Amino acid sequence: MKLLDKETNRFVLTMVEKNIWMKDVAINYVFFQEKNHQGYESHRKAALAFVTSINERRGHDRIEYTDKLDFPVNITAPYSINPNVMEAKRIPFDAFFSTYSNLKGQYISDYAYAFFKIPFFYRGGKKDFIELNDYLFPRKETLVIYQWNNIWSDYFAYGKHSEKGAYLWTIYDPTRKRFTVCGASRLK
Repeated sequence: MKLLDKETNRFVLTMVEKNIWMKDVAINYVFFQEKNHQGYESHRKAALAFVTSINERRGHDRIEYTDKLDFPVNITAPYSINPNVMEAKRIPFDAFFSTYSNLKGQYISDYAYAFFKIPFFYRGGKKDFIELNDYLFPRKETLVIYQWNNIWSDYFAYGKHSEKGAYLWTIYDPTRKRFTVCGASRLK
């Protein structure tokens, strides 16, 4: 699995160039090339690689592997990971990309919720969500999507502490042999 550095680092600018509103979006997007997809195990490696990549963006070159089960909010130290408690469930593509919300504003899709509701001041709209995902995933029906639990790293502590939510998805596109990993965990 190879981090697609340029694509990851330029992602927000690319979306802005396409007139997709990205200011205040609480989701981090990281991209990996994966030529030898091994199902669930590849998704697990992608989830771990995502937290490692975010940790490096924070200026840390190592991850602490641990067996602890409680992760406090961690602002300065390297992230910790307990891989023994990692679990994921497969999500159908149509449910994942759904923008449906009920009268109370509750979304079927945790991904749509993270996009629209975690940021306090997001001014984009449904059009931005759809266009962003059409750009990232032109053949949605072929995708293999897993949603991960949020108890295995302090990466998730921010969103859990603020009660806004903490999420991680690994999305494999077999036609492009590429992972898009999306994570959301913000204090505000």
